[in-house]
Amino acid sequence: MSIAASVVINPSRLLRFLLALLAALLIGVACWIALFAQAGYFESPILSALSGNALPLIPFVAGVCLFHSAFRPRKSFQLDISGLGEIRLREHDTRAAADPGKSSPDDKSSSEAVRLMDDSTIWPKLLALRLCRADGTRTGLVVLPDMVEPEGFRALVVAIRWIAARGTPQVQALQEEDPLP
Repeated sequence: MSIAASVVINPSRLLRFLLALLAALLIGVACWIALFAQAGYFESPILSALSGNALPLIPFVAGVCLFHSAFRPRKSFQLDISGLGEIRLREHDTRAAADPGKSSPDDKSSSEAVRLMDDSTIWPKLLALRLCRADGTRTGLVVLPDMVEPEGFRALVVAIRWIAARGTPQVQALQEEDPLP
């Protein structure tokens, strides 16, 4: 059985929805605090002064920031794992996938070899991958089941578990070269 897998990791719609829901709840809490402060429900003079002016701004600003985070554009990545356990990561160009005959001059089709760090989290429904490039830069990549095809997610989990359990010669060579912990 080969562990080779190639998946495109798209932004999570579920995570985007949950962020927007949390943002709406925070804005609702800010409105609730402001309404109750206006009605005089806060007994303490310090708390009523804060709640009338600054206290509702804290959850409101946090909610606006979460809305911005939920709806900003996200990148897609392609993760390729060879049968020997070599991992290659590249930014997936959605324009090239939509029109294969068209290529842009700044096409980022070159993939980079990365290694799986020891502090990666591998759960059945969540992968929090810490990847290290050859130059020492590290990348965090969170993969949820709705971000890839169902059979692709299963293949990815199996391949990542195999690499984490056994390692590969290429990964071990990178670990010997990299003195970082």
